[in-house]
Amino acid sequence: MPLFDGRTEAAQLARFESTLGPIPADMLAASSKTSKFYSGGAQGGYKLKEALLPRRSLETVLGVTTGGPRGSRKGTAGHDVLHYQEFLDFIEKLLRYRPEERISCEDALRHPFLLPLYTAEQTTGDQAKHKPQETAT
Repeated sequence: MPLFDGRTEAAQLARFESTLGPIPADMLAASSKTSKFYSGGAQGGYKLKEALLPRRSLETVLGVTTGGPRGSRKGTAGHDVLHYQEFLDFIEKLLRYRPEERISCEDALRHPFLLPLYTAEQTTGDQAKHKPQETAT
């Protein structure tokens, strides 16, 4: 299931805004496509031409307290509230509109949500290092 499941550019923008809030006016003012999807302007504010969807938090979309989207992963290992809270924090930092506000690649790779991947990789790597070499006879 896509995080933002709009089927058109206009529907996609409506999904972004319903979950992440309005796109900053200065970013819209700098875009060549703004007039296609928005009415108004920087002075009076931009308004999506596409009907706005009801507000839905990223926490709700991800299913942080329900075991995943629509409870689809409830009871599955790694899908408890703590893991989803770490996932939410990670995704929120990736989905900032302004690039300078987004998490850096280095910091993203060090985020607690990804630490289990490194732990598993180290364990697998260590096991491979200590595995006896088979000899051909």
